[in-house]
Amino acid sequence: MDETKKIVNQAFEVVRKTYNEVNKLTEDISSLLSEIGQEFSMNQYSFGSNYLYIKSQHNLMFWLSSDEKKQKVLIIMYIFLDEGEIQRVGLKDQPEIWGALFNITNPSDQIDVKNLGWILSLNDRKNYLEKELNTDGNVYNYIWEDKSKNEIWKGKVIGNPLLSITDKNELKNKILKPLLE
Repeated sequence: MDETKKIVNQAFEVVRKTYNEVNKLTEDISSLLSEIGQEFSMNQYSFGSNYLYIKSQHNLMFWLSSDEKKQKVLIIMYIFLDEGEIQRVGLKDQPEIWGALFNITNPSDQIDVKNLGWILSLNDRKNYLEKELNTDGNVYNYIWEDKSKNEIWKGKVIGNPLLSITDKNELKNKILKPLLE
């Protein structure tokens, strides 16, 4: 039994450290946006059930500008596990980090951070101009349109292995810089 306790404690410590690092990345994103003079407001949500469970994804949304007709949002998604329509794109054995910058024309509803995973859902991947997504650091172009509401989501999306983002500088160069340029 002592060996089982030791293994459980070690596993818990790995999860705790991982989530601490992800929380630090969130702070780093806010800091980097402030450093470039970008005003924003932020909301976040962890997708998963209400019972004790390792969350499959964690979403962040930064509103960079907003009015009734146009919104500009930066989205960061950490995908830890495949669940339902939200599947890791390139790495089936590692977590991924995805960044997206969208210009939204005529948003029909308040954008809900809980529902952002749809941009990487298996069903929604048809809205990318490129045929296949990967966690290779390339920028992928996205467009979704609801003609009945004249609502358009147009933007850029980039994915990397989460473990490749080792510090604030990596976050800036691999996620934010390619999106904000």
